[in-house]
Amino acid sequence: MDDHSSARIPSKKAGIQRSAATAQTVTNLNIGDPAPQITMGKWLVGPPIKGLQSGVIHVVEFWASWCGPCQLLMPELSKLQAEYPEIIVLSVSIWESDPFSPEELIRELSPSIKHRVCLDGPRKSHPDDALENTGRMAFDWMVAAGESAVPCAFIVDTQGRIAWIGHPAEIPQILPDLIAGKTVSNQSERLREKAFERLELDPTVAVDPTLFADLFSLKAPPLRKAVLDWLIPDLATPAVQEKPPAGKSGGIFGRLLGRSAAAPAVVAEVPVSQGLNVSGPPALGRPYALLISSVESDSVNKMPGWVALDHSKINTLPQLWPQVDFVSLVHSYDRIENLFDLDYRTELTNWGSELGWRIAFEVVEEDSSETSNDSTTADYWQFWVDQYNLFHQPAAALVDPSGKTLWVGSPLHLNAAIEKWTSNQLALDWVLGEFVYWHRLLASAEANERLAGVDEDRKSHGLNLESSSYFTGEPAVLQNWDQTIKSLNEQLPWRADRWRVFQFQMDVAKARFNRSEGLSGKALVERFQALSDTFAESAAHEPNAASDWLRLIHSAIDMLGLNSNSLEPLDMPALLAAESHPLTDAVLSSSKNFQATVVDSGEADEFHPSPLAFINFKLNRFDEALKEHEKMISDLDNFVEQMGNMVPLDDLSPEDRDASVQYLEFLISMRLGESAATYRANLVKIQTLYRKYSEAAE
Repeated sequence: MDDHSSARIPSKKAGIQRSAATAQTVTNLNIGDPAPQITMGKWLVGPPIKGLQSGVIHVVEFWASWCGPCQLLMPELSKLQAEYPEIIVLSVSIWESDPFSPEELIRELSPSIKHRVCLDGPRKSHPDDALENTGRMAFDWMVAAGESAVPCAFIVDTQGRIAWIGHPAEIPQILPDLIAGKTVSNQSERLREKAFERLELDPTVAVDPTLFADLFSLKAPPLRKAVLDWLIPDLATPAVQEKPPAGKSGGIFGRLLGRSAAAPAVVAEVPVSQGLNVSGPPALGRPYALLISSVESDSVNKMPGWVALDHSKINTLPQLWPQVDFVSLVHSYDRIENLFDLDYRTELTNWGSELGWRIAFEVVEEDSSETSNDSTTADYWQFWVDQYNLFHQPAAALVDPSGKTLWVGSPLHLNAAIEKWTSNQLALDWVLGEFVYWHRLLASAEANERLAGVDEDRKSHGLNLESSSYFTGEPAVLQNWDQTIKSLNEQLPWRADRWRVFQFQMDVAKARFNRSEGLSGKALVERFQALSDTFAESAAHEPNAASDWLRLIHSAIDMLGLNSNSLEPLDMPALLAAESHPLTDAVLSSSKNFQATVVDSGEADEFHPSPLAFINFKLNRFDEALKEHEKMISDLDNFVEQMGNMVPLDDLSPEDRDASVQYLEFLISMRLGESAATYRANLVKIQTLYRKYSEAAE
């Protein structure tokens, strides 16, 4: 499709939630502007200053006591001040609900804090404030610059103008150039960054495409000089049969993701030469198309990733455009034969060669030092990620013979881009529209995933089962979601499993609110079982599949009415209705399979809450519920212990040990959605409740 319409976003009736921070769509404080005044509140550390000092470089960093990364950076900022005594480093605590929290934290960290620290100055709150407790400096600096997250730092040059805005961890690389009088940032780069941020917060926000025009005059690093592992076929090896064009893959990537139980058929009688038979880097002076993706050592497809190459509209392009070389670039933290096996490398190599796709892995060792040769091997992949914000993959690009970037966007639009370029019709306004469309589409998809509860941010743990209020019985809302799912399937087909969870939730909503529509009874059970089996095949090694499987189970729990009064078992009428519903046995069976496949066989440093305890409790099976819940607490304790063993604290100095402990606590809270102590305390409360019902039943 050549138009630039994004995936449909449900109307507000469908529950779309926009962050309050999106109200700040235009920044009033930019690179090169005079810095605002310093209007601090209570002074905590260091000699007070009354304002910006003429002829002095200032680093003004904003932090909060509730921010884990902020705490870790405080000693580093003190080291920066010690290294550059001629500058002023100031940390300002903002957005604090408890004004005493930063003081208490600074007292705890005081031996390592040597730079200036203060509280924000007072300011009368306003109804339009995007964030609560916005003080004077938070408003004049952060809000004015369109910044809504901490930590964030501003560097003010000797002329009193904003020279740079960004993450404080980048300052050691920025500061020497600034002191030497060099320009360290430009407003165009910052405006692009803010545009990307606004799209992520609100996919419907207006964005000026001309902000990105400079990106399409850039030249990519020379592909032939990149340190890549090109997959070169062995001509003596039998060819791999090309995957059929059917929706359920039986090809290489289908086998990889578990969509087909059988391995690709090896057809010895079909010689390799019948395919296009290409490999290695493209020839000099030829244009090339790029499919950019990544695969991680602990996940076959943690991002949508390289499976786009398995799409018939993409893997057939080399046959349509012989004047263009096609390269599939895969970023990885290990070699392919280490991720999978040597046979798989051979199969993938031959398959890509026959299709006409040159496949290359760019490998970066996770434990490689900054000074090792391996540390530079991600330069080519990183160029595309950094310059074009291609953090969500797969993505595609078209490069002319000189190395200039012609187009970047959806892999499904690559054919249209090549067609326009070869016919001299590749206009810049179309290219810019395509680029914005691609980012708007990805933001739309993530917004819809959040609403439907199929992303990683929405809690769906056994303690927090919520009805999907986004899917209501209102016909207009159901129709809107139907169109959304159809649009996402068409535009991001490599996320098909996730959209199938969407569709099941729609079926549940229709069955619950409108018996004349959607699936019910046997058909609903069959749909649920088919999805459950699909996720079970790949969940053991694929985190997204495990997450989607759990959300599928929660959707079925919704359908059965188990979420009402979650702290009480079903009464007799509701219990009889649930036990007689054909979906109940399927949900129990799927939950037990999830327990065996994901929970019990997972890595020691992973934690997956099981829905079994909750389901058994609601069905009045109290002994089973208590047993499963106690196991969940034990699994949580093991997870926290294993996370603690990640860093050998005994080998660290007291200062580094405290910082490491804080960072581990932050990592654990990111995994659980709250601190381990709070999460465990809630589990214990539920355990007490389950035990009470179990003892009463005896």
